[in-house]
Amino acid sequence: MLIALSTKGKLFFINGSLTKPTTSDLKKWIKCNDMVMAWILNVVTKDIGDNIIYAKSARDMWIQLEERYGQANGAKFYQVQKEIDNINQGSNDIATYFTKIKTLWNEMSDWDDITICLSASTDKILKRKAK
Repeated sequence: MLIALSTKGKLFFINGSLTKPTTSDLKKWIKCNDMVMAWILNVVTKDIGDNIIYAKSARDMWIQLEERYGQANGAKFYQVQKEIDNINQGSNDIATYFTKIKTLWNEMSDWDDITICLSASTDKILKRKAK
């Protein structure tokens, strides 16, 4: 989703860097915001869409999704770690074996990025509360 929004030049609608204008650009902003909201709704399941459809902006919709589904899944993380620990070549050729292990490494790397991102968000929240 992030790649799709970035290629369309609309990533700033969900990352908080563009706020709703109060000037003559308001109509254009509303049109683009609605388009981003429609894109998001078209890629989530109906059940998820039903829960976020009443968001006031694409940013609010994205925040709701992050709060509900952005948490790292500890069970999945453990499963990937276990698969890496237990992987062996067996009867596979080297290319198949390498592809399997590389896929697991990439997935583990993605989990590390999520953990870092969540930690950064938590740090920001804690700093705000401390002020």
